[in-house]
Amino acid sequence: MTDDKRIGAVLEIFQTERKREVIETVEEGRDGVDISASATDQDEIMVDVGQPQTPVDIAVDKAFKILVRNATEEFGFAPRDVYNAILDLPATRDLHAAAVKTSIIPN
Repeated sequence: MTDDKRIGAVLEIFQTERKREVIETVEEGRDGVDISASATDQDEIMVDVGQPQTPVDIAVDKAFKILVRNATEEFGFAPRDVYNAILDLPATRDLHAAAVKTSIIPN
């Protein structure tokens, strides 16, 4: 693990996502559902100009989608909160915890 809390938080998100994908794949396999990519999913791999993306582009897109989904699940859809959660999740959690604490405690 790394000493940088931001990197550690992002790695934790990716590890959680990977575990979720493995569980979904196993559950779909038990149900007899075809787990191969559909034509719609394969079309998403193409860029607007019709050129296939490189594996790196696909990986970056997937990582960004995971981070955005995590941020919106945890903090809602406020753009500032999502942006801050993607760039510095621990600090955003601390800011939200402080805001909730000050709003709950009566003056």
